[in-house]
Amino acid sequence: MGLAGEDNFMEKKSSGYIILYSIVVLGSIALALVIYLSSFVVSDSRTNTDYQKSLQARSLADSCVELGLMAIRNNTNFSGTNNFTLEQGNCTYTVINSGGSIREVRSTGSVGAIIRKVKVITSQLNPQIQLSSWTEVADF
Repeated sequence: MGLAGEDNFMEKKSSGYIILYSIVVLGSIALALVIYLSSFVVSDSRTNTDYQKSLQARSLADSCVELGLMAIRNNTNFSGTNNFTLEQGNCTYTVINSGGSIREVRSTGSVGAIIRKVKVITSQLNPQIQLSSWTEVADF
């Protein structure tokens, strides 16, 4: 009888180790999954933030183009550069007078390290300003 009791005890002890081992393995898998998903969320959040900054920088560049066109409207002979600092970033525009009705407005919007550039060319100044192009560019 002593041997049968020892076998039963060994089976219970063995099954306890199997359960404990299973819990450790499943816990490790769950922890790895949580770490992976956390890093994915952080990476996605960073990408989303850069995307938002890029949109803001483009809006700033477009706004500075509008300011440059307003300067041309106020003085058709205007050429020069102006800078603006806003809460979300900076923008700069430069108006180049190429003679006649052709003006080139170069604009840069920046938010943090994100920079977007826009170039606009006019084809007519009077009675209204007409544009021949409005393009985002990599560089001027």
